[in-house]
Amino acid sequence: MTEELTLVKMFKYFDQANKGTVNCEQFVRVLEKTGMYYPLPTLKALFDQYDANGNGELDYRELAFLLSGNSNVLHEKPQQHQEPSVR
Repeated sequence: MTEELTLVKMFKYFDQANKGTVNCEQFVRVLEKTGMYYPLPTLKALFDQYDANGNGELDYRELAFLLSGNSNVLHEKPQQHQEPSVR
């Protein structure tokens, strides 16, 4: 599977509403579902950092840039499981 196809599949997993964008709540929920528990302020800051146009949603290009390894935040050790922070 090519990197591009992998990124498309990952984007679709985040974009479960099939809107073509991912909001911060969806972003946090998917990361928590996959066992990645970080403090909510860290995840919001990460989301905002990659929301290049500042519209409060990540489009494919923005999320693909994050997921393709351009962020060190997701490679840090996650915290222990806590109650989900966004619902």
